[in-house]
Parts: sequence; structure tokens; C-alpha cells
Amino acid sequence: IESEGNYTRVRLEDGSAVFMRRTLTEWQKLLPTEHFLRVGRSFLVRLTAVTELSVVNRDEAAIRIDGFSAPMSLTRRESANLRKALRESNRM
Repeated sequence: IESEGNYTRVRLEDGSAVFMRRTLTEWQKLLPTEHFLRVGRSFLVRLTAVTELSVVNRDEAAIRIDGFSAPMSLTRRESANLRKALRESNRM
């Protein structure tokens, strides 16, 4: 789920996307925290969609998400939070 102001773009498994008037914070309240994690200011990621987490350098990591062609850049803190969530959900 990608934030676009007061709207969000929800990317579905089949590659399609739905544009909705709902903030990322509202999505966070609705979705189960054991399956979804907010990554940075603009994304909410389904943990099972994460296909790769790699270190770029000391301060940056990159993740690949199923259905996205380009990797997404993360800060060290975001990467640590994601790694912890993946570990807790037995995905890593």
C-alpha cells in the first residue's frame, strides 16, 4: 500500500492497483500488525510479499517486493524493523 497524500494506492497480487481515499495510518489501524508493517513514511508492506532484503551499505538496505520490478530503498532503522518483523513471522 503506497501513500499519496490523503489517498493510497493498493497494489494487488494480480498486478492491478486500486486508488482509495484512505490514509496509510487508517490502513495501519485496519490491518493485522502480524502481517503488515509500515516501511518508511509512504509504504505499508505485507510481510509475505517481501522476497528479498539486502544491505546496500552501512546506512541503507533494499527490499524486493513481489509484483514490483524495482527494489525499494530503506534506512538502517526501517531495515532493522523489517528484519525483526520477518523473523517474528518466520519469514526469514
